[in-house]
Amino acid sequence: SSPLPVVVQYSYSKFTRRLRHADALRWLLRDLSRVRELVHVDNLADWIEVARGGDHWDETIFNHSAAPQLEVLQLVRIASTDIFQSLACLKSVHPPLRDLGLFSCNLPQDGSPLLFRPSLTHLTVTFCRGPWTSLANALERLVCLEILSITQHHSEEVPSLPSFTLSESMRFIEIYANSTAVLSFFGAARIPLHVQEQLRCSMT
Repeated sequence: SSPLPVVVQYSYSKFTRRLRHADALRWLLRDLSRVRELVHVDNLADWIEVARGGDHWDETIFNHSAAPQLEVLQLVRIASTDIFQSLACLKSVHPPLRDLGLFSCNLPQDGSPLLFRPSLTHLTVTFCRGPWTSLANALERLVCLEILSITQHHSEEVPSLPSFTLSESMRFIEIYANSTAVLSFFGAARIPLHVQEQLRCSMT
């Protein structure tokens, strides 16, 4: 029988504050062959640290091993868009990645095909930089996407966006952003009729 899949939780706060935790995580992420889920710990104090940022974070830790079983991935504090073009953990994903969360990342404007995969069903983008152009260039090919959440982008400036069509599979869209961003996004989006009744927006 094949080895049991593994779920890995990591902590940005502990990584940046505790050397032993950082060393242990680096060692663990050098072999992701059995990892099915690689997620950030879900507690408020840690998320606040992610939003604030700090020293000693190593954004390359996700770039050392392929993860052929990876289905759920949460990435935090990726400042270099080049990393998204070559993420080792995404290079041989099978079964396909279905759930992606990006938090306080600098997103590539070309809507990186390696990152935004057609297999995604759930996509969460929170406190990221440059999300609108990146998503406009990526959403067209996310044909399986069911749930889209774009939150905490209240001060992000929005350029003119190319038009794009949202997935027929879409069931729910949640956007919390400034009014200019929301209007620009929906002005460029072609939304299936059944989805228009399930939109939730908060504008600032």
